[in-house]
Amino acid sequence: MNKDTSDSMANKPFGTETVEISWAAALEKIDMLESTVSDLKEQIQGLEKEIDFHKDKGHLDLRLDIEDLKQSPNRSHAPEQHVKHIKALLLKAPHHRETAKTLASRLGLTKGRTWAIIRQMEKDRVVNIINDPHHGQRKIIELHQQIGRT
Repeated sequence: MNKDTSDSMANKPFGTETVEISWAAALEKIDMLESTVSDLKEQIQGLEKEIDFHKDKGHLDLRLDIEDLKQSPNRSHAPEQHVKHIKALLLKAPHHRETAKTLASRLGLTKGRTWAIIRQMEKDRVVNIINDPHHGQRKIIELHQQIGRT
């Protein structure tokens, strides 16, 4: 290193070497960045419109499903076919009693869905839910006895 370069570098802070860029290259880079920014702004506007549409009107399929549910008559939590099937299974069971697990497997439903149907049937006074005397937590579903009714 000669003395002239070491003197000139001693006067400049570290990392401030000048980089020469031609004006044409700089203007090209600016134009490219401006076009990218305008494309991104257009995309943002499109997404904002889509968000506003979904916020105001929702997804078309979901809106149609909601309208169908609003127009349909009030439905019981337990479909009639399941209620009839459970009644038939309880009538065939010994002492007209069965566990929810057995009923669920015979109906082809989950235990949770079966319990929802059974609870609705209990509210409608079709079945009784009693504790199993041989098992601490198990419940037994029995057909409600209707004495004196025609």
